[in-house]
Formats: sequence, structure tokens, C-alpha cells
Amino acid sequence: MKTTKYLLLLITISLFFWGCKKYEDGPFFTLVSAQSRLVNHQWALDQYLRNNVDETSYIVINTITYLETYGKDGTYTVSYYDDSNKSINESGKWEFENKKDGLHLSGISSYSKFCSTYSYSLSSSHVTILKLTKDEYWYTFEDGGDTHELHLKAVN
Repeated sequence: MKTTKYLLLLITISLFFWGCKKYEDGPFFTLVSAQSRLVNHQWALDQYLRNNVDETSYIVINTITYLETYGKDGTYTVSYYDDSNKSINESGKWEFENKKDGLHLSGISSYSKFCSTYSYSLSSSHVTILKLTKDEYWYTFEDGGDTHELHLKAVN
């Protein structure tokens, strides 16, 4: 009888933790809200994948200067230096969608020369969050028939 109770308790706890993983790549479990993890940092570009192929080295914008910032008030800013070393600073709005599995972004224009391996512009107003921890933020979106994935790291 005791064994059955312990087994049921173990199964219940396992199901609780199994159901806690919100994003495909993590975290598995956290007590910190998604909004708190997103807004408490500036996010720097660490890696760019197109169709699951790492194309970070082909990015023509200055990846060292690329930063995304999400404000508690719903403001969203992107700053970077483009391929002609011109400083670009844009702001818009963000909000969670799909039960916080994604973001709706508005007010930011597209990157017309983001990567040297293709010539179309890169933009999306809807992104799917893959990972959101205190140190890492990964998201993906579809554009131009391709799947784009950005991995960002917290810088503050």
C-alpha cells in the first residue's frame, strides 16, 4: 500500500514537471515569469540560423552592436550598425501572444541587408519563443520561405 502511494506521488510530481516546460529549448522549470526574464535585460545577437544552418558569419550588420530591448511598458527597441557602419535605432511595441509562446512585434522595419547569402529583406511581426532563460533568449520566425532562428544572450 505504501509503495502504491509513493508511486502515485512520484507520477504526479513527474507530470507536474513534465508539463512545466513552456518553450521547446527551455527552461524546463522556472518560478520567474516569462515577462520578467524578457524585460530585465538587453539582448545581444549570438547566433543566426537559416533553415537550421548556422549563417552567423554571413551577417552583414555588425553583430557585436546588435541589441534588442523589451520594456515592461511594451516598448521594443533594436539597435545596431548596418553594413555601411550607420547607427540604426528603431523602436516599436511588443506583446505576448499564444499563451506567451510567442511575441507580436510592431513598429520595426525590416533588415534589408541582414545576411550576404540572400538578398531579400528580413522581418517578422510574429516570432515563436524557443528558449527564454535569465541568460538566453532564442526565437524563430518564417520569412521569404525560410525559417530564421536568432539566439541572443543577456548583456546586463
